[in-house]
Amino acid sequence: MASGTMTTTSPSHPVALSPGLRLVQYGRDLWRAYWAHRARRAGIVLLSSLDDRTLADIGLARCEIEAVVRQKSRQRLRHYAPDWQ
Repeated sequence: MASGTMTTTSPSHPVALSPGLRLVQYGRDLWRAYWAHRARRAGIVLLSSLDDRTLADIGLARCEIEAVVRQKSRQRLRHYAPDWQ
C-alpha cells in the first residue's frame, strides 16, 4: 500500500480580474443592493400598516419598525407581559 501526502497550493496573489469582469461584478452588486433596499422598504411599509395592537402582539413598538427591519437593534430586549399565555 502506497502512502503519501497530497498538497495543494493556492496562488500567493489574488487573480487579477479584467476591467470588463469587474464592471459586471460591480453591476451585479449594485443590482443586489438595490433589491435588498426595496425589500427593506417593503418590510417597513408592511409593518407600518399594522395597527398598534397587532404590533404589540408581535413584540414591536411603532418606533422600532425601521430599526428592526434594518437590523440596527439586534440587541433589543423584548418585554412580554407576565400573564401572557
